[in-house]
Amino acid sequence: MSNSNNIRVITQGIPGSFHFEAANNYFKNKTIDFVSADSFLELASGYMQDTTIDYGVMAIENSIAGSIIKNYKILRENRFRIIGEIYLPIIHNLMAVRGQNIEDIKEVRSHPMAINQCLSFLKSHNIHKYITTTDTAHSAKVISENQEKGVAAIASTLSSDIYNLEIIAPSIQSSKINYTRFFSFQRAEAAIPIGQFNKASIYLRTTHQKGSLLKVLEIIYKYDINLSKLQSYPIIDNLNKYYFHLDLEFETSIQYEKVIPELRNITQELDVLGVYKNGITAIS
Repeated sequence: MSNSNNIRVITQGIPGSFHFEAANNYFKNKTIDFVSADSFLELASGYMQDTTIDYGVMAIENSIAGSIIKNYKILRENRFRIIGEIYLPIIHNLMAVRGQNIEDIKEVRSHPMAINQCLSFLKSHNIHKYITTTDTAHSAKVISENQEKGVAAIASTLSSDIYNLEIIAPSIQSSKINYTRFFSFQRAEAAIPIGQFNKASIYLRTTHQKGSLLKVLEIIYKYDINLSKLQSYPIIDNLNKYYFHLDLEFETSIQYEKVIPELRNITQELDVLGVYKNGITAIS
């Protein structure tokens, strides 16, 4: 473990990516040594194998695209301990080598989600060739390194600064209300905090019987807890059986301390993925 002010953090994506930006915002008072992963699975395995890495930061849902189901599975299977969350405004910019305008652009490269969120703008400017990449920032980096003309990347404002590209069209996403929620996490042995917290992420498995999930909801309601997230995902090799991810928001720790034992009594399996302060919205 690094000292308190110098930490190592693994993210999906290189400097300039939205993961990179989210991590910088979450750990804004720390000096960060970043480790980049090309995929979420690589992020998880890299974090588990390299004990010098202190934290991981991983997207869990987007306000347009919805939940990233595979990441719930990654959190559960690796028993990662969620320590916090951050909501990052996602602003997609069209950027290219300097000295060009939008009429010069014939090809756009970016992460497939970014391209999909900007299709209306691209089609309105007769740009119809799209190349998908693993990361928004990586697209910007390659275009910059090769000084490619007629090609643009969709990426963050930070990417344009890092890779010295010119933003030729800012904020081109179809929906201007676009946020991604990121979890910050540690390994399973990380202690559940004793201090102030008002949110918990848990997963559970109910019996395959009528009303089993309703009983869970009734107990949560009984303790005046807000269920801000309920996400199901299938159990592999078990037809019609599901895990449920729940985010619980409460006013006092007593509510949390009372609800968890009661939920354990009526479920087949329950694990607390983390208790933490509810997330802030980063300033873009």
